[in-house]
Amino acid sequence: MCVRTSEQTITVWTGLNGQQAGHPVKLSKALVTIAALEKPRLRIVAGAGAGVKARLSTKD
Repeated sequence: MCVRTSEQTITVWTGLNGQQAGHPVKLSKALVTIAALEKPRLRIVAGAGAGVKARLSTKD
């Protein structure tokens, strides 16, 4: 089990800031569009391969 202090966690997250893969502008536009819907979805799947993962999770 890995136990981290809050300070260690903050250090890790700060190091990742701005380094995430993907298209943050596309994601932010999508989130704004979803939030503006009359009945927005409570959950979304985003990121590379999200469509494949979503389809696989609904196969059951």
